[in-house]
Amino acid sequence: MALELHWTGRSDLNRIGELRWRCYAAAGKDRQLFHARTARGAWGDGDVCIAVDDGQDVGTATSLSMHLHARGKRVPCQGVAWVGTVKSHRRRTAGQRGVASQVMAAMADKARERGEIVSALMPFRASFYSHFGYGIVERQNVWTIPLSLLPEAPPPARWRFGSTADAPAMLACRAAQAAAGQCDVETSPPQLNEWLEGLDADAQLFVDDRGDRVAAHAWLRESIENDTAVANVVQPAWENASGMVSLLGLLRGLRDQYATARLALPVDVPLNWLLGEPQVPHRRVDHPAAACRSLTRMQLRVLDPIRFLDGQALRTSVSGKVVAAVRTIEGHTTTLELSIDEGRVSAKSSSASADVVCDEATFAALCTGALPAAQAAALGLIDLPRPTALPLLSALGEGPQPFCYEYF
Repeated sequence: MALELHWTGRSDLNRIGELRWRCYAAAGKDRQLFHARTARGAWGDGDVCIAVDDGQDVGTATSLSMHLHARGKRVPCQGVAWVGTVKSHRRRTAGQRGVASQVMAAMADKARERGEIVSALMPFRASFYSHFGYGIVERQNVWTIPLSLLPEAPPPARWRFGSTADAPAMLACRAAQAAAGQCDVETSPPQLNEWLEGLDADAQLFVDDRGDRVAAHAWLRESIENDTAVANVVQPAWENASGMVSLLGLLRGLRDQYATARLALPVDVPLNWLLGEPQVPHRRVDHPAAACRSLTRMQLRVLDPIRFLDGQALRTSVSGKVVAAVRTIEGHTTTLELSIDEGRVSAKSSSASADVVCDEATFAALCTGALPAAQAAALGLIDLPRPTALPLLSALGEGPQPFCYEYF
């Protein structure tokens, strides 16, 4: 199946909305919903790929130009969104490349054309995107917490309802959060506007206004589960850990309206230590206690390993060099030398024999710290011709775990 691939934008708004509806919706009643979501999307001209087969639109994906923070380094990042194939063209026949495969190849070409170092997405099925070189780099804990267990808001928290006028201060708060994190993706003004417009109907925005800045903000969306009301925290942001505690205090004050709150956090944030009951039960209990569910979300493909790693700052005392060979989905091998000195990474091309060999998806998890090198070696996920290189590889896993507070 040889497809025509077209890059388009806002001038084809109706066509894009119709195609997304045909890819995702279950019934005709959803058509207007998809058109409305498309219209307020944070994308522009040249961002949307449409695959055409014999004059019929059969597939699509959207390429968002973003920035990701990795160990103190801000890198250009492609955000891949709205990947879809119409239901009549979902499975390829023998000897043919599927619609999604051709669209994803076009996405990689677009990222390289724009100088984007990594490509990120929030998958519907991770195994599908691993075929295109994307590795899982994010785990999160989804906490469900009785509000009576949450801490009081520390002074000088000043929560109020938010509005579009708060957008600049909210962006500054999010920028501080992203810069302090690992693999967090910045929220752009168009993305924030999309959240402001799209969540107004079914959620309420709250901001912690400190006068000169917004220290934290979040939307709260109500859901009813087992005849009890749950306050779901959507798109939270805080400038530091005290801002997160401030948000928990806001939630505690709502215990006359909600029974529990639900919040997603990185796996290395020990939220239970802030609760009135720090236990996450291993058996049935009759007292209020939090529940925690672990899941994976964002996947990453490192399109240019040298530019991605060079200049990153590690929390390590080890120093030395390691040569990595990364097998790409295009069929070639990228070999790079990583030097670590006083916590700073230098990366360059190399023709030396590799100390570690792996595929792209595994390398993405390894070099972001999502997959500890020692565990990867023990489980046979990487080849390690020189085992003495393991301490240097392990340095890539030190520091905060990858987590993205933006959703795209």
